[in-house]
Amino acid sequence: MRAGVVVTDSANPTLALNIIRDGKHAGLLIRHTATGRFRQNTVSHNAHGNVVLLEQVSSELVANIISHGPLGGIIIRGTSKVIVRGNTICHNDGANIAVLDNSDPICDGNCLTNGAGRGLVIMDNAKGTYRFNMIRDSELAGVYVGRQASPEMVCVCACVCAFSCLVWLNQSVCGVALQITRPGLSTPPSSQNLPYFF
Repeated sequence: MRAGVVVTDSANPTLALNIIRDGKHAGLLIRHTATGRFRQNTVSHNAHGNVVLLEQVSSELVANIISHGPLGGIIIRGTSKVIVRGNTICHNDGANIAVLDNSDPICDGNCLTNGAGRGLVIMDNAKGTYRFNMIRDSELAGVYVGRQASPEMVCVCACVCAFSCLVWLNQSVCGVALQITRPGLSTPPSSQNLPYFF
C-alpha cells in the first residue's frame, strides 16, 4: 500500500490532530471491516483521493480538513456505513464527497466548498442520510444523484454552483425527503421527489 495511512482488517484506531499530505496514493485508506475515529486531522494533496473508505468500513470522520485531492476529497465505496460529521472538504478536483456502490453513510454538518468537480455525488445503489450540509461554489452540480441511488436529504444548502445545484439522473429515485435552502428560497419536501433546479 502506498497510502499515507492504511487502516485495514478489523483495526479500531483513534487518529487525531495529524497532517497527512503529499501521498503517492490515498492520504487515508480505510478498508475491510475497519472502524475507528478520525478527528481534527488535515488531509491534503494526496494523489488518489484524500480519504478513501472501501468495503465494510464503519468509521467516524469528524472535524477534519480535507482539501486539494486530485481525485476527490472523501470517496466511500462498498457497503460502508460511516459517519462524516463537521468536516471542511474543499478545493478537491473530483467530488468533495463521492458515495458509491451500496454505501449508507450519515453525513451531517459538513462544509463542501470550491470543488473543481461536483460537491456531493451519490450513485449506484448508495443510500445515506445527509443533513445540514453546506455545499457551495462547485464547478459542476452541487449535488448529483444517479443510478438507483436513494438518499435522504434534509436541510442541505446548495448554492452558487456553476452548473446547477441539484441534478437528479433518473426518475426511479425513491424515499427521498429533500429540502434545499438558501437565503430567500426554500423548497419543502415533495411527495413526488422531483428535482429542483436553481
